[in-house]
Amino acid sequence: MTIVLLSRPALAGILLLLFLVSGCQTPGGSLPDAEAIDSMPAAGLPLSKPGDRRYFSNGRRERVIDIENGQATWRRSGSTHYVSDRNFIIPESYRESSRRTTTHQIEGDPAQLWPMQVGVSGRFIVRRTAMEKETGTRKTTRRDWSCQVDKAERITVIAGTFDVHRVRCSMSDEMGKFKKRRYWYYAPDIEQVVLQIKTRRSKAPERLELTAFRPAIPETVATEYRQFFQEIMESRPSGKSVRWEATEKDLRIDVTLTRTLRLEENTYCRNYRMKLRMVDGIRQGAGMVCRDERGRWRVPRRVEGY
Repeated sequence: MTIVLLSRPALAGILLLLFLVSGCQTPGGSLPDAEAIDSMPAAGLPLSKPGDRRYFSNGRRERVIDIENGQATWRRSGSTHYVSDRNFIIPESYRESSRRTTTHQIEGDPAQLWPMQVGVSGRFIVRRTAMEKETGTRKTTRRDWSCQVDKAERITVIAGTFDVHRVRCSMSDEMGKFKKRRYWYYAPDIEQVVLQIKTRRSKAPERLELTAFRPAIPETVATEYRQFFQEIMESRPSGKSVRWEATEKDLRIDVTLTRTLRLEENTYCRNYRMKLRMVDGIRQGAGMVCRDERGRWRVPRRVEGY
């Protein structure tokens, strides 16, 4: 496992530590260790706002740049951007990279999975069309999806410990031949998928974890909040909550430091949860940050290898 952010001597310690805290059992992306939960409240569709940021274990970083007609446009690290529905189960309606454009058309009603609770299920069809920019070549494929919210669990991943709904989807072609299975572990508290796993025959599973989710903070107070965040990460003990209040008094942020991890060479990482109280409601975030060589607490750039 590799985490890119800190000095080279610290990597060996991070290798072991993050392998343990992420709940991994074996390399290759096996399903995580989990504690069964008897019941969880039904979860509604997640909400995104311009300025929301997500960080993932493979180095991918995303930011919401626009919301229109209930769909969010995300700008991904590099030149990729895509448009997605609030229902994270269905593929993005449009994605554009430097090489190709991809669209997905949905037939059926994936909204059957919402409100999300154990036992709900749904079937729908996804038609994917990809066009290569250089040649103009188009390819269309069809997949029949069968999905179910099959478990409520408590899992530990890079971003922290969460109560989640597990969604399992199987995809097959128009002839009914199995192609792959996907799992989403959705944490209603922060309205984010904290873990995704893709499995297919004859290939190693692919695992992607959320490293951090940061709800949008008004630009007018962002610098002030970042300074506060750095100070408490450096000085406050785990298990404590600290409140920050914007000058305008219409925004309060409570940050709870949930865990401190000491690595080799006295390198530290910390997990946190944050709750934003604004005039238009409450939103929550979570994640991991590590102290770099300059003493700044930052989200790890890349975590991989399991």
